[in-house]
Amino acid sequence: MSYTLQDIKLMVMDIVGEDSSSPTYWNSSNDSELTEWINDGLEQVCLVTGQYVEEFTLPLFADRSWYRVDPGKGGQFLWVKHLLLQPEGYELGGADPTKLAREDYNWMTRTGTPRVFFPVGVNTIRVVPYPSTNGQSLEGSCVCLPPSLSTDDEVVDLGSSLIRPVVDYAAAMTLMSMRRLEKALGFFKSYSVGLGLDSKKTAQLSYKVTKLQEK
Repeated sequence: MSYTLQDIKLMVMDIVGEDSSSPTYWNSSNDSELTEWINDGLEQVCLVTGQYVEEFTLPLFADRSWYRVDPGKGGQFLWVKHLLLQPEGYELGGADPTKLAREDYNWMTRTGTPRVFFPVGVNTIRVVPYPSTNGQSLEGSCVCLPPSLSTDDEVVDLGSSLIRPVVDYAAAMTLMSMRRLEKALGFFKSYSVGLGLDSKKTAQLSYKVTKLQEK
């Protein structure tokens, strides 16, 4: 089961009272804000859940310790989910530079087969030790923010169980723009509950018109 940007637009329109089959306001020439709010919702859901993952491969080079992670599909890198050293075939663990310094005074200059890594800045990792020869590589996966959706037929690369919070967020933002604040608050609460952000679980809303259907 998959959903496109257009599918989500139609669900949001139904929630806010727009005729999704023949919209008078949120039509193709005036729906850029709606698209933006859907993208914002998608980013929020992915940031909270870590469910959008991309694969990457990094060749390792002699005497180089720092490596930039560039997700293959154009997403924005957040953090490494797993990292496998090849051809050895074992997983590198995460490291704490402060702990490394306590255990090995020479860790910054030590060469050898990489055993651990730690993030540096926005999209760079440091391997320890770092190789003194060429020939190895890192295969990994990283949690990302997905590329922004722009065309109606683009498929939302997210599990169907997380589409509802995206719809709730976009609907809430749309209702806010319409000054329908009380109804917007209800959808913000539903969004929070859907992602497990509301521990009280008090805002259980049901949607008849916009119920997600199997495709």
